Amino acid sequence: MCLPKPVSQKAYNRINANIAGVSEALANASMKKAAAEETRYQSLAWPNEFENNEVDLDVSANFDEKVESLFLWKQVEVSEAINVLPFSGKVRLKVDANNFKTEDDFFKLMFTDEILSVLVEETNRYAFDVLNLHGETSDKRNHESSWKPTNKNEILKFLGLILLMGHIEKYSIQDHWTTNNLMETPFFKEVRPRYRFLMILKFLHFSDNSLKEIRDSPTYDRLWKMRKIFDCFNRTFKEVYDPTENSSFDEVIIKFKGRVLFKQHSKKNANSGV
Repeated sequence: MCLPKPVSQKAYNRINANIAGVSEALANASMKKAAAEETRYQSLAWPNEFENNEVDLDVSANFDEKVESLFLWKQVEVSEAINVLPFSGKVRLKVDANNFKTEDDFFKLMFTDEILSVLVEETNRYAFDVLNLHGETSDKRNHESSWKPTNKNEILKFLGLILLMGHIEKYSIQDHWTTNNLMETPFFKEVRPRYRFLMILKFLHFSDNSLKEIRDSPTYDRLWKMRKIFDCFNRTFKEVYDPTENSSFDEVIIKFKGRVLFKQHSKKNANSGV
């Protein structure tokens, strides 16, 4: 795009005082031709006489039309759009899945031992910190005082119950362990007792709180609470799968009454997603 030098206030005042000279200034055909050769976006060309900002112009009626004639507009064609590089990726699963027999085999491709180790380590660390901070002074923490460190096998069972809750809807989490004959789902209590599941849910953590930086720090990370697990998933996705050229990503905004940096606008309640 060819842009003009800014016109001085003095020259602009002369334009307002006398419009007659605009047509004469537009007689410079070479500048018009240069503007017409612009191939992208809308082009703008100004006469060379404007370069010294001391142009003595006569101004007449139809000022707006005269000024508009200084611009040479051109419709951008589809063929002139930004050239996007052709897709050259290979859509593929980057691991050998010939021996995979169950859904669990594919699940563990994403939830690797590294990710499970982060969940186990940080959950146990946070539980230890909370119990040391509060002690055993409240009757409400009777179950917490009997906390035992979790492990990868238990975290896998915990995640399995979380996924199953998406298929078996109840009024509340506790209702999955109800003994009511009309609503009972025995499988949940066979896998984990309710109090143990709720304790893991309470202490589930992805980062070390002691490493939190102050908000004003130049290296402060807004995702510090989940940075470890976030980086693990990013690496895993790259190692396991090459996606297609056209991928669709969906999101669901859940109403949140805490402190967030962005405005929320959700007219309807979420009926899908995690």
